[in-house]
Amino acid sequence: MKKAKIILSLLLLTFIVLSLFSGCDGKGDSSSKPQDDTISDPSEISIHEYYSFTNKETGLNLEAVPIEGNAINFMSMKPAAEGDNQAFQIYKYREGYFIVSKANGKALLPGSNSTVTGRGVQIANIDLSSSFQQWKIEKAEEEGYFKIINCGSSLALTDDEGPRQTTPLVWDAQLWKISKAQSPKWELVWSDEFEGPEINKDNWIYEEGYQRNNELQSYTKDPKNAFIRDGCLVIKTIKEPTPSRYANPEGKKVFEYSSASLLTLGKQEWLYGRFEMKARLPKGQAIWPAFWMCGTQDEWPENGEIDILEMWGGEGTDGRISCNLHWSENGQYTKWSEVREIILPNNEKFNDSFHIFALEWDENQLRFYMDDLLYAAKYINTPGMEKGYRQPHHLWVNTAVAPDEWGWGDASINNYPQEYIIDYIRVYQQQPKTETSSIESK
Repeated sequence: MKKAKIILSLLLLTFIVLSLFSGCDGKGDSSSKPQDDTISDPSEISIHEYYSFTNKETGLNLEAVPIEGNAINFMSMKPAAEGDNQAFQIYKYREGYFIVSKANGKALLPGSNSTVTGRGVQIANIDLSSSFQQWKIEKAEEEGYFKIINCGSSLALTDDEGPRQTTPLVWDAQLWKISKAQSPKWELVWSDEFEGPEINKDNWIYEEGYQRNNELQSYTKDPKNAFIRDGCLVIKTIKEPTPSRYANPEGKKVFEYSSASLLTLGKQEWLYGRFEMKARLPKGQAIWPAFWMCGTQDEWPENGEIDILEMWGGEGTDGRISCNLHWSENGQYTKWSEVREIILPNNEKFNDSFHIFALEWDENQLRFYMDDLLYAAKYINTPGMEKGYRQPHHLWVNTAVAPDEWGWGDASINNYPQEYIIDYIRVYQQQPKTETSSIESK
C-alpha cells in the first residue's frame, strides 16, 4: 500500500510538471494566449491608453514622423513596428467626435485644407478651436473596423498613394482597425482620499491671513474653514468679520470673509505627471475656487504657475471654468493669452455635481482636461517656460473672494457659507518613472 501511494504521488508530480511546461509554450494554458487588444466600439477608448491605426486594405500603420527643424510633423504609413511613432492618444472632444494626438500630445491629426500627399497628411500644433481636428470614429459594417471621418472638412482618413485634395471624401472612406499600442502605464504615486478624521498634516500646510491680489477673505487654519466630512475635504467660505495679522494693500486688517488655502509645499512635490481632482465647486458672485501648482525652486513667476482649474463665479459663469499659466520671459511677467475655457451645457453649474479636473504635464507640453475631455494644451517652448515648467511643483487648493473692482460682481449678495468639496486628489506618473519626491515632514 505504501509503495502504491509513492507511485501515485510520482505520477501526480509528473502530471503537474508536464502541465507547467505545456503552459510555457501557450499550448496548455489559456491565460498565456495573447489578448485581443482590438477596439470593437468607440466607447472602449480611454485617454489612459495608447492606440495604433491599421489600414484594412494595405495593412500599414499610421505613423507620426518629425520633420527636423519644423514644428509641423508628417503623418505617414509604415509597416507595424514597435515605438511611439505609431502610438496615439484619442480624446473625446464632444459626443461622437474625437481628437487624435501623437502619444503625449506632441502633435494632432487635424485634417487640414492642405493636400494629402504620399500616404500622409500634415499635422500641426494644438489649436482646439478648429473643427478640422475633430474626427468621427464610426463603426463599419465589417466587424472590428471603423471609418474615421473629419468633422470640419468631411475628409476621411485614407492610405492612398499620390496627391489628393481634401475635398469631401466621405464616400471614399477606408476601413481602419484600432488596437492598443505599447504604452507606458500611468501609475498612482500619491493620493489623498480624505478618508481620515482630519486633514493629513503629512500632506498639507495652511496659508494664514491676507495673502495676495487685494482679495476680500482672510485664510485661517480654523477647522470651521477646512475639515473632513463624509470622505471629502471641505473648504468653507464664511461671511464674517475675520481679523488678519497681514493687511492688504488698502490697509485692512479685518476682512469680510474667512476661507482656507491648503498646499503641499515642503511636504510633497513632483516633476511631471497627471494631477487629478474630483470636486464639486462653490458658486456665487466673485467666488474664486482654484486647483493649481507652483514650482519649488524659484520665486513667482519664474517658478511657473499652473492653474489647473479656476472658476470666477457669478450669474452665467458658475458653469464655466478655465486653466491658465503664468511665467517669466526675459525678466518680464508673461501669461497664456489664448482663451482656454470650457462651459457646461444646458446652464448646468459646477456646484450641481462632482466633476474631474486634470492636468497632464511632461517635458514637452501641458494638457488640461475636464471629465477626461481635453480642452487646452500648451507647448513648453521658450527659455522662460523651460525654467518654470521643468522644475518640481507643489499643489494648492483654495477658495478666494475677489474684490468688486475686478468686475466680477458684489460677493456680499451670495448665500453663505459656500463649500468647495473635494472627493480626492491623485497624482499619477508614467513608467519609467520621472523624477519625483515625497519630502519628509519638517
